[in-house]
Amino acid sequence: MFNELKSFDYRTLKYRLTELSEDKQKHETLKKEIVKSNEELVIANYLFVNGINYEYERPYEVETSTIDRRQYMPDFYLTDYGIYLEHYGVDRNGNSLQYSEEESEKYKAGMMWKRQIHAKNRTNCIETYSYEFKEGTIFENLKSRLLNSGVKFNPMSQDEIFNALHNIYVDFDFTFFVNLILTFLSLYKSQNTNDKAFDELKKQFSGNKYETVRAGLFYEICKDIYNYYITNLRAANKIDFDDMILQAIEQLDYTTNFKYKYIIVDEFQDISKSRTKFLQKLIEHGKSKLFAVGDDWQAIYRFAGCDINVFLDFQHIFSGAKLNYITSTHRNSAELQKIVEPFITANPEQYKKHIRSNKHQDNPVRIIYYHGDKLAALTMALTDINKINPAAHVLILGRNKRDIDPCVCKYMKVFNYKVIKHLSFPKMDLSYSTVHGAKGLESEFVILISGENAKNGFPNKIEDDNILLPLLGAGSNFEYAEERRLFYVALTRTHSIVYLLSDASRPSTFIKEIEGKCYILSSGIAGEEERRNCPWCKSGYLVKRKLENASEPFYGCSNYPYCTYTNRDTISVRDNKRCPMCGDFLVVRKGRYGVFLGCHNYPRCNYTEQIKQNIE
Repeated sequence: MFNELKSFDYRTLKYRLTELSEDKQKHETLKKEIVKSNEELVIANYLFVNGINYEYERPYEVETSTIDRRQYMPDFYLTDYGIYLEHYGVDRNGNSLQYSEEESEKYKAGMMWKRQIHAKNRTNCIETYSYEFKEGTIFENLKSRLLNSGVKFNPMSQDEIFNALHNIYVDFDFTFFVNLILTFLSLYKSQNTNDKAFDELKKQFSGNKYETVRAGLFYEICKDIYNYYITNLRAANKIDFDDMILQAIEQLDYTTNFKYKYIIVDEFQDISKSRTKFLQKLIEHGKSKLFAVGDDWQAIYRFAGCDINVFLDFQHIFSGAKLNYITSTHRNSAELQKIVEPFITANPEQYKKHIRSNKHQDNPVRIIYYHGDKLAALTMALTDINKINPAAHVLILGRNKRDIDPCVCKYMKVFNYKVIKHLSFPKMDLSYSTVHGAKGLESEFVILISGENAKNGFPNKIEDDNILLPLLGAGSNFEYAEERRLFYVALTRTHSIVYLLSDASRPSTFIKEIEGKCYILSSGIAGEEERRNCPWCKSGYLVKRKLENASEPFYGCSNYPYCTYTNRDTISVRDNKRCPMCGDFLVVRKGRYGVFLGCHNYPRCNYTEQIKQNIE
């Protein structure tokens, strides 16, 4: 469960905007203060833009701290009115679904305690709830509660709000948002000749109130940009590639030219809806015969508008069609095919094929597990290749463009994310590409460096924004269908051997799926006896870490941040002597009567035992 949780990305676009640097991975309000959640951020900004003075987490006016509980600090205090405001992360049933059942009960008890404090001291506290965000009623309800408590609104002007926003976001990188707009407009323009469809998209969009409002605003922004682009394009008397396709469809009704007896299409799995319409029109116009070649196992461009369903429904879309199968490969070995074929055919929605090869290769898929040091794993792969051919052509693949960054050092340089020079392997022809960019390429050896179970590893867990869904082809019911095809493409770029690098603490589920048929070049640990299971979560193991400014290393759980176990007594971990009561490590302690062994989990666990031998 921990491995699965670590692979997901629960962050919103607003949160991802703060990824520019470590010190900005927080929720910063328009007052340039840090709050604990995005919902608190929204409430703080709402108070600010409406001219309502507040203090965040000001200590409650009555002393409440005890041995078991710290001083109560309500979320907001409205300084001009002596009113408190608490925001509770609960649904309509009062449940906190973001917590475990035990933690949720503690949260409920905390809510009751806070309400009792206000009732006892007769202090006014306004409450808001997470479900109001989901239902889209937060601003309406908050305004009503504030007005009923006598709070006066003094809204800021649009210019004042803009300046405040500018001060917050002046250093932020909005590449993610810009790329979303570019992707949307590229998909829209490939399917539409004017801006009429924007209003239809708003009507068709399906989601909760927040998602619907968000989509409507996004479509309005894109409509303005689209019209600006079209106006400038037409003023320059130009057309773009999408114009060529869509206008050609229209023009075929008014010409006797462009009639072809035969039409040949390559890479047919990458066809889009608009190009399918053009192809159908061209066939109808010339009573043409179509010959198409493609491989649904390599359909990896849905994000660019390609629709695999056209390929899978070929016989229905193009009547009278006959399918022929290419059943042999001259690139990959029979041994590689034996590994990749069960993997790619696990998806029942695709065509079933069996590919044969007359080539042979021992251990064509070699896995290197590593702990933290991806460069060392890459060097191990290159060293193995060097034994076979010191002047080999090697294609290094990443799931994303910047996956190679952790490997850049004084020994290895990357030029324009394409050419690689490694001082230890001067004769090798090394190149880098994303797996998408490597489609159609091949190499003697291939190294895939993105074998992590992470949000942007393999499979990539970042889903297409649902704003794009109305313009994309129908999705698959098979989990990570396109990611599986992309992984297959990565594995089949090689003439001989493909190396898969994987972080042993979070290995790709795809790599684990084929692991039993592959050669393990490195398990990532010197010996299994050195692996220490975490005494808290039991499923993780301890990893030696060191903070940037710390002088000494410590051990932490591989399931961090979901398991927060740490141990700075590295000798106790090395000796691996466990507490018989709770399973934590026994550490050497000094007491009134001398040296003894005590549980690292103290004071939760009070187990002790005498030392039976001298400790040096």
